[in-house]
Amino acid sequence: MRLAKAIASALVGVVMSLPAAAEVAAPEIRKQDVEERFGQRLENATRSENLLLLGIALDAVNAESPFNDREIGIPYLVGDGAGYWALLLSQGDHSVDVLVNNALMLLFADKDDEVMPQVDRTAAAIKLLTLAQKKGYWPASAYLAEHYFDLAAQPVLPPMIPDQIQPGYRKTAFDYYKACTKVGFAPCHLKVGFWYAADEKPEAALPLLKAGVELVSRDRRYLTIPDVVSDTRTALAVLSSPGLDLNQNERQFYQSMQEELHALQGSTL
Repeated sequence: MRLAKAIASALVGVVMSLPAAAEVAAPEIRKQDVEERFGQRLENATRSENLLLLGIALDAVNAESPFNDREIGIPYLVGDGAGYWALLLSQGDHSVDVLVNNALMLLFADKDDEVMPQVDRTAAAIKLLTLAQKKGYWPASAYLAEHYFDLAAQPVLPPMIPDQIQPGYRKTAFDYYKACTKVGFAPCHLKVGFWYAADEKPEAALPLLKAGVELVSRDRRYLTIPDVVSDTRTALAVLSSPGLDLNQNERQFYQSMQEELHALQGSTL
């Protein structure tokens, strides 16, 4: 409870300085309403932020998701107003929609560091998303996996001990990646596949890379994320290696996917 109050208190400082959102009954909002609240932050999102947003969008339309009836995402922040969600959190509401929407506001609020330093906002968002993940909300796993993977790659300064800190981050990242492969999220399949490939475990890597590419081919929303496109292109290069024992259908499929991604890259230049 103390943690929730501390985060909510900090968040209120962010949202109270923002212009009031338009009052709407449903999450049907105008582009200018989004830009008023978030500026260019959504367009300039990091890899982990983009995967979180994509995961939220995919889960929202998944009929089997236990959260598809919850009001989670950017439209609800704009429609209801950030202050509404901050108030619920400050009152002790730890519902998944409250946790995730407050995390989104912390990550994407278009305000300078005088309101609340970005590093503090990110740290608070991590705590909220960790709580949401523990409640079974898988899009949070994708964000947390990327977060801890980045930490594992950073140099560790004294007095911390690299041999103790970085393996812990790696294991945490890997566990989160594995968690979101279970729901069929392509970026996590690809990342775990690359992980196994780097560890020289092709028997584990190839099925994951194949599954990731297959998932991307079935849902074009993945192609809206440049990092996912890049990962898919890398996976296709691995899967198209001459030394692999592929049947004709697989080779044709991978070639077709490579041509599609090449055309996509050309159309965005």
